[in-house]
Amino acid sequence: MSGATVVLVHGAWCGDWVYWKLAPCLEERGLDWVGADLPTCGATDTSIGPLDDVAHVRDLILSIDGPVVVAGKGKSYGGTVISGATAGCPNVEHLVYIAAMMPEPDELFHRTTAAAQTPEFARESRLLDDGRVAMDPEIGAIQPSAQRAWAKRATHVIERPWDHSPAVSHPTEVAALLADIARAV
Repeated sequence: MSGATVVLVHGAWCGDWVYWKLAPCLEERGLDWVGADLPTCGATDTSIGPLDDVAHVRDLILSIDGPVVVAGKGKSYGGTVISGATAGCPNVEHLVYIAAMMPEPDELFHRTTAAAQTPEFARESRLLDDGRVAMDPEIGAIQPSAQRAWAKRATHVIERPWDHSPAVSHPTEVAALLADIARAV
């Protein structure tokens, strides 16, 4: 296939397993893709943090020969990681934020997330002593108004009536969107 390799960056409380429905849809379209299994997800070592996720994704991107489309997906955190990881990477052609945060440069994480939190999210999330955040993943819904506010920062916006985990709920549609973007490179 001509075009770019798609790098998928999952959100918090996930892993590469979250692509179990999306992967076959990407492969059916002949897309070259790789998942970035973030070091912080599932880590028990409290010295591992968001900067490790950023470094991991940056190293993965730079190891790919040719153009790359990087997609921060669902659960919001993936967008934060790709924003930091792709800065200065010469082979990155597009960033795609799919139900993901889109922070401004140097914007603090808690400022980005403040508008996104439902009352249930705020009540159920708690800052741990080691600086990580814990919450019940069943409670963590992101306000659509926050996602629309982040989208105003983008150069191109496509809004779909999807939930916060579209790789699982709408894998065919997500794969088609990524294929269109990757092939246009």
